[in-house]
Amino acid sequence: MIEGIQEASGPSLLEILRSKNTGTLRNAGLREHILHGMGLTPGKPARHAELFETAMKPLFEALPSPAEQAPAT
Repeated sequence: MIEGIQEASGPSLLEILRSKNTGTLRNAGLREHILHGMGLTPGKPARHAELFETAMKPLFEALPSPAEQAPAT
């Protein structure tokens, strides 16, 4: 989550930790503080895109293409 926030030019890790320490969710997990206390919705880090694509490639190759799924009229 922190990496995704940094890629989106969000607050630094130090700013997040300081906010958590003074926030109302200081006893909750860092994830909860980021999502609920700060109201951020960080995206996945860019480095995950290649890993996801590599992992899903065999599945995409095994599934029929949308054109093959279209019913014949």
